[in-house]
Amino acid sequence: MKRIVFPLMALALAVIALAATGDGKRFGARDPRGCPSLKEPTRGAPSATQVKQILSCQAESLQRSGAVGDLLYLVTDVSVEIGKGHPFNVLTDSYNSVDPSQPVYPIRGTYTAWQCAVVGSIGAPAGKNCARNAAVPMTGNCYKDTFGDWHCNLCCQMGSNQKTGFAPPTNY
Repeated sequence: MKRIVFPLMALALAVIALAATGDGKRFGARDPRGCPSLKEPTRGAPSATQVKQILSCQAESLQRSGAVGDLLYLVTDVSVEIGKGHPFNVLTDSYNSVDPSQPVYPIRGTYTAWQCAVVGSIGAPAGKNCARNAAVPMTGNCYKDTFGDWHCNLCCQMGSNQKTGFAPPTNY
């Protein structure tokens, strides 16, 4: 059995490494997603697909840290619903640079958040160098800022589900 498992694991890690050509390579993971145009749509609510892309690109990043070591943040399994937009309300919708002339759209959904350490650092062997926060229901908003860019956020309830020792995600 060991003869089969190790070659398959080596093949899987090689495939993962091929998928990452930039920031993700040192983590044995895919690269963080880049953002699509944040200007679309110019009118009305963003689609569920657009919200998923915005959430993903704004949540994924490489955080460089000299003290702890670099960390890679990724998300997978993003699922979202968009509610009916409402006029900006200064008491509930105060986000940085929000355009008060544009509607704010409530959203709800889930995603799985990943935090990966560089392979081999701080006791992070290949294939076990990531922590995963399983998806839980969250709520948030999508809004346009004063530059016309969309911002979407889902918040909270992530900390209690974190488990360590996972291989980096390969899917989006």
